[in-house]
Amino acid sequence: MKKTDLNDLSFFLNKDNSEDKLAMALSCYEAAIYNIVKNSNQLDKSIIIPLFIRDINPILTYEEETGVFFITNENSNYAPVWHKYIKLITYVKERDKHAIEFLESLLDKGHMVMLQTVFQKIKYYAEYDPDFDLNSYFNGAAPHVNILLYHEADKFYYAEKIPNRINLNNFVPYQFNNQIGVIEKKDMEEACNFYLRCHILDMDKQYINENLKHEDIVSYIHAISENFVGKTLSDKGITKYYGISAFEKIIDICNAGVDIKKYKHTANWALHDKLTFDMWMIHGSRQILLEYIIREIQDVGKKENLMRLSDTLEELIFQWRHLESVLAKYTKSTRTTQLNEKIANKFRKLLALEKELNEMLINFT
Repeated sequence: MKKTDLNDLSFFLNKDNSEDKLAMALSCYEAAIYNIVKNSNQLDKSIIIPLFIRDINPILTYEEETGVFFITNENSNYAPVWHKYIKLITYVKERDKHAIEFLESLLDKGHMVMLQTVFQKIKYYAEYDPDFDLNSYFNGAAPHVNILLYHEADKFYYAEKIPNRINLNNFVPYQFNNQIGVIEKKDMEEACNFYLRCHILDMDKQYINENLKHEDIVSYIHAISENFVGKTLSDKGITKYYGISAFEKIIDICNAGVDIKKYKHTANWALHDKLTFDMWMIHGSRQILLEYIIREIQDVGKKENLMRLSDTLEELIFQWRHLESVLAKYTKSTRTTQLNEKIANKFRKLLALEKELNEMLINFT
């Protein structure tokens, strides 16, 4: 990659500066994969979008002894479609003073590099803390990932979710593309020398174009609709409730007046942050599916089933976001932190809508 190539790259914004809603709905890990694929200019957007559809069904995990619980969008048995078509080549460096040189070598080969390191030690990061204990890194929140794009003698150029994951006071934008940040290499040494996990992508454009068919996406959507039936799995005092069962369990938890502080969190991943992240992943999975349906409407027209599906997904995204904001307030309330029937009713309303959605997914063609 030449430095001038940076001028035309786009990440969490589209070329017209509108928000790339798919990129914003993905986890940092998958957003990095998506943005690298998007900027490779090897695949049409109509091919890229369905690669990132994932199981939308919520899963509630409950610890029988402690009553600790959490609700997520982890995949139970179906990985997102991209796993079949994109290979990640992974490198790990621990306590290696040559980590920066290794990153340079990958960039010199023309790769965009997915980077995971101790971002808390890097100035531009939203949670930058110069006093952060490196040894606590592995016990914290889910690790963050961004993309390294290019390097010069003393600088790295990178892509990050702006402004969400950026400390704007320390952010230096690239002169010709403000979606890209610039940082001196010396400011990344401590973090990368302690721990570095990075990935480069290996994908075959021709193979994807020849093998990813509409019928495959239909089959995948039908498969995830089957996960809504509500199975329950227990092991070593921990029960996982899937789909309908997850809703029924969280409704019971709310009606029992359980304290929101029972929601699983850690010293390094605070209650508010963990809960809102989990909620975001749930409505984000619906946003990804919506982006696919919107693309289908553009390609085949405003068919009734697609329009109903689009409307239902939009309403569900709105309702999940609303519930996220309500629950977030409970995590910081000085009056009461107990869940209640009012919250239970919000989950009941969501369940009714989710049942409608699932019927549409079962019949999707």
